Amino acid sequence: MNVVYDTNILISAHFWKGKPYRCFLLAKARIVNLYVCNEILLELQEKLINKFNYNEKEARMFIEQIASFSKSVLIKRKLKAI
Repeated sequence: MNVVYDTNILISAHFWKGKPYRCFLLAKARIVNLYVCNEILLELQEKLINKFNYNEKEARMFIEQIASFSKSVLIKRKLKAI
């Protein structure tokens, strides 16, 4: 199964042990295929630094952990919605 977790799921998985954390563990165990894009990882880094007082190294470590078991995709087109 292929999945995309948004920034909220990744943050919840990192700080709490609820359903998002269990979803995160499924991806880490490669039971599901996690796909991420640079935009999600940049938003995650920004939230970790600005809302959770992480320094750049701490944020980068978490992002590198995600990158170690996820597949990166390039967003070629943006959807504009109202």
